[in-house]
Amino acid sequence: MFLSPAILIIKFAALGDFALALGAMQAIRRHHPHQKLILLTTKPFAELARQSGWFDDIWEIKRPRQWNLWAWWRLARKIHREKFARIYDLQRSRGTARIFSLLPTPKPEWNGIAEGCSHPHRDELQHVIHTIDRHRSQLADAGITDVTQSDLSWVTAATARFTLPQSYGLLVPGASPRRPEKRWPALNYAAIANHMVTRGITPVILGGPEEEETAQTILNHAPSAISLVGKTSFADIVSLSRRARFALGNDTGPMHLISPTGCRTLTLFGGDSDPTLTEPRGPQAETLSVSQLDRLPVADIEDRIKSW
Repeated sequence: MFLSPAILIIKFAALGDFALALGAMQAIRRHHPHQKLILLTTKPFAELARQSGWFDDIWEIKRPRQWNLWAWWRLARKIHREKFARIYDLQRSRGTARIFSLLPTPKPEWNGIAEGCSHPHRDELQHVIHTIDRHRSQLADAGITDVTQSDLSWVTAATARFTLPQSYGLLVPGASPRRPEKRWPALNYAAIANHMVTRGITPVILGGPEEEETAQTILNHAPSAISLVGKTSFADIVSLSRRARFALGNDTGPMHLISPTGCRTLTLFGGDSDPTLTEPRGPQAETLSVSQLDRLPVADIEDRIKSW
């Protein structure tokens, strides 16, 4: 039996942003142990959220486009009908602020950046601190002070089907298609893959279906590598990282699933991204930031990971 009314968390986001918000979601669950907790998210993240066990219901939606006022209004009406006690806006966007503005009065308690909300995020440094620290600061304004990064120990997956060797390392060569400057060249990853093979470590390439071409480039020059591109779920990535020797990748979502597990990780940042805001965090997570990724020598990476 739940105390009424329910609590809502809003988090659409991209994979990295969603992963970085998991600790905040877990803290919200702890803060409201006896109230129904609902997550409003998009389809790609629903299964991972279900596996956490934190949510009593998950609303999967197709995120409305910014200009589609009618879609935002319908979403606001859906939220209004539930009569939530409090809403935690971890998405913190113009769209979710619009939801708040479209809710009729009296409005539910709202923690976020929407103008006029009951529990606004007041930290003047919120735009220059890491995402996890920003969520910690935001939730403190709503009385939640125990936000820590989730270690993803609750994530399980049957990865034996991949029949990987005992010693392998993960390569994550993708990034947003709209941000090519975030990619270290595929041929450089191929060189690292060949270097791994000389050490008895099998290179395993991870990524979504859109990375097929990148993976094929690596395989053409490093035929001993194994590509799991397009074959893994988010839970698979977490599970695979627990046994991996290390992971090397660009500033992209899967690195945020790998680093909290304790896997040794090195994430590469170009000059257009700031690791102080979005770096993957974990017990053995490291970053390397340079002004131009395409000029980062392979030898520098080989030297960095030679003892891993």
